[in-house]
Parts: sequence; structure tokens; C-alpha cells
Amino acid sequence: MLTKSSGFLFVVLALLLLAIVSLRFNRVETFPGVYRQQIADSPDSKNYVNMVVYFRGDHSVLPDAPFTYRPLLPLLAAFLPIENPKTALNFLNTICLLLALFLLMDSLRAQAFSLSQQAMAGLLFVMAFPTWYYATIGYVDPGLIASVAVFNRLLLAQYWRLALLVFFVGFFVRETMLFALPFAVMLIFEKKGKLQALLLMMVGVLLAFIAIKITRLFSVNPSVFSWPIDMQMLINNLIRPKVYLAFILTLGLPGLLTIIFTVLLMKRTSLSEVLVGESAYFVGLLSWCALFVVAMLTAYADGRFIWPSVLYSIPLGLNLWRRLSLVFPRLKFDAKI
Repeated sequence: MLTKSSGFLFVVLALLLLAIVSLRFNRVETFPGVYRQQIADSPDSKNYVNMVVYFRGDHSVLPDAPFTYRPLLPLLAAFLPIENPKTALNFLNTICLLLALFLLMDSLRAQAFSLSQQAMAGLLFVMAFPTWYYATIGYVDPGLIASVAVFNRLLLAQYWRLALLVFFVGFFVRETMLFALPFAVMLIFEKKGKLQALLLMMVGVLLAFIAIKITRLFSVNPSVFSWPIDMQMLINNLIRPKVYLAFILTLGLPGLLTIIFTVLLMKRTSLSEVLVGESAYFVGLLSWCALFVVAMLTAYADGRFIWPSVLYSIPLGLNLWRRLSLVFPRLKFDAKI
């Protein structure tokens, strides 16, 4: 758990997070003419909100697949004593981000990072582009961020069975929970060896298969949806400038620092030595980058697909910085707060 000082820091960062997500809460135009956003809901948001309405007993509007394959957050939002279904969903999204922030800071504390480094990590998470842009506009991606954060924290604490349970439940938030598995496999490979890693991978794939089947069988809409590779979709994504902007902004400063620190370390050592002790985080980061590539081929790609990467790039960047400070003393970060 967090110390008293870390707890105070978390409260400060939580208040900052609340201020940031409020800027686009329910997609209200806080600064008209600056954002120039549509007031109308996106198709994704509309369907998630319709899911909340459906779970509250109004079946006059049937949500579409694949949004019906992601029932957990809308179901929980339906039970909140908040009349507006979109507000209920976004309230839950905010709680999910606060949980993810708490777990990120707790994991860094457990890895003996200083309070200053925890503060930097928290700021990188809170002030990230997707926290402002995607968090509270009626999507369920913050639920995925929280699921991955809980999964990772349990893995780092070596609560393997609980981690697998969270992994399974995460598919009811969003099926892309699958891309959290490579980090787990590499982590247990480093700690337990090949056999245990193989066993975890097999169990994880089995749980993923079961969870996906359940979400399809009990979908509130019987229609079937899949994501086939579509070259026209790829072309459409490639010609959209916002795709590149969303990728860069969402990967953000944590991703950029990770790249810079890796390059600097490789000037003094080999890549294989850089990967020692960091392979799991590198694999985790690359897994969500791979999801973005899949999205380019199969869906309307945006930054949400790579958003969970910050849960890997932030601790990875700090780990690399800590190692880099031994080689370049001027980069040492020992500030106290």
C-alpha cells in the first residue's frame, strides 16, 4: 500500500486527473471554438450508452455488436443512482482511471522508486493526451486501462491465480484484454522459467477463448460481428492524418522517453543487455503497438488501441532512466519532495 507521503501525492494527482477529465466530461464543449468537436455522440459512445439504457430495462433501442460484447462497464453503470446513463458511464470511467493511477503508483513504490519519481510517473499518466481526449466521452476504454493495471499489479505481486481471474473478467470490459497476456508470459518466464510461462500462456489463451464465447453467446444483440483484415480499411486509415497524430500523442512522452533512453543505453551496451530485467515491459509495450497495427487493418484506428501502453512505458522509462544514471551521472534523478 501507499505510504503517507505517497497517499498525499495520490490525492493531489487524483484532483488533477478530475480537473482534466472534466474538460470533456460527457463531451460538453467547455471551450467552444477551440475544440470544435461534434456535440453529437460518436457511434461507439451511442452504443455504450444504449447498453446502459438496455440494462436498466428499456429494450426499445437495441445496441449493436461488437459493443454488446463489452457488457461489464455498462452493466455496472446501470446500477449507479445517476439518472443520465452517459453520466453514469463516465462517472465509472473516472473511477477506473483513479484506480489505475493508484495501482501504477503503488507498483512503483513497491519497486523502490522515490516519491519524486512516483510524482513524475503520476503526472505522465494523468496529463497524457488520452486521459483528456478519450476518458469521459462515453467509451469503455478506461475500464480496460483499470483491468490491465489490476492484472499487472497482481502479476508483479506474484498473485498468479487472482491475476488470471482479472484477465478473464477483463474480456467482459473489452476483448483487447488479450494483448495484456504477452507481458504476463514474459514476466513469468523471467521469474519461473519456460515451462511455467508456457503453462500460463496456454491457460490464458483458454480463458480468452471461453470469455469471448460467453460474450457472444449472451450478447443482448444476436447479430454477429468480426474484424476481418480489410485492405480498403488499411488504405482509409493510412490516408487519415489523424491516425498518425493519435498514435504519436497517445504513445506520448512516456513512449518517447523510453525510445530515447533505450538508444542512449545501446550506445554504451548491447540491446541484449538493455533487455535484461526489462524484457517483460518491452514485450508489454510492443504488444499494444501490435494491436494498433491490427486496428489499422481491421477497424477505424485511433489512439484508444495503444492507450494501455502507458502502463508499460512509464515504469519502463523510469527503470531505464535509473540504469542510465549509472552510465551518465548528469541524468541522475535524486530530487526529493
